[in-house]
Amino acid sequence: CEEALRRNITSKDLVSEDPNVVPIDADGAGDDYSAAGGGIVIVKMGGGQELKIEAIARKGIGKEHAKWNPVSTVAMQIDAEIELNDEALAQLPVDKIYEFVNTPTDDPPGWCPAKVLTYNEVARTVEVDLQAVEEEKAKDTGFFDKMAYFAEHWNEYNQLKDNTAPDLVRIRDRPGRFVYAVESTGVMPPALIVKTAIDVLREKINQLQREVHKKAEAEAGEGYQDPYAQSFM
Repeated sequence: CEEALRRNITSKDLVSEDPNVVPIDADGAGDDYSAAGGGIVIVKMGGGQELKIEAIARKGIGKEHAKWNPVSTVAMQIDAEIELNDEALAQLPVDKIYEFVNTPTDDPPGWCPAKVLTYNEVARTVEVDLQAVEEEKAKDTGFFDKMAYFAEHWNEYNQLKDNTAPDLVRIRDRPGRFVYAVESTGVMPPALIVKTAIDVLREKINQLQREVHKKAEAEAGEGYQDPYAQSFM
């Protein structure tokens, strides 16, 4: 280290014998992924210090050892939507409507956990801010669980005097849609992890399809054409 004070030795200081095998943040595509784009810190050195190191890159997958797993946490939730009963909400006093849409906190549970509901004073209707809902889903995978408590509280309030009164709000599942949250260990950006995982899964499906086709072709003889043959691109 020739600097007078000290210097961070990072993954960008490693010189690879193979230009195709480089640290993920040193190939030009991920320069901004680590802090300030400076690479992953290996060691800190002071002036006059010297370090000799040989690094060996071994390829592996998380199935073999956790050290090759780029993901630390994955959370999943069924996607949902907020359904308002406009007729029932119109029967509430104005002060209660403002309390319904007011969102300073999620404690107590009767208050909406995020600013996703608004009151249109011109139309005198409560509206769902769909953009705010998408932002909250991205930040909090438990968002709809909190909204379910919110709905339960207000529906119970509306049925205090009349247990046959309709629900004010419902949280309905959206079949076939899920919200995923992927937390990286730091070796790969989450978006790249998801894309790579999809590519691997697609190739496994294609490989299975090719093997099934080969077996069916061998059993049926030459000239066999698989009516279900399709490549998952």
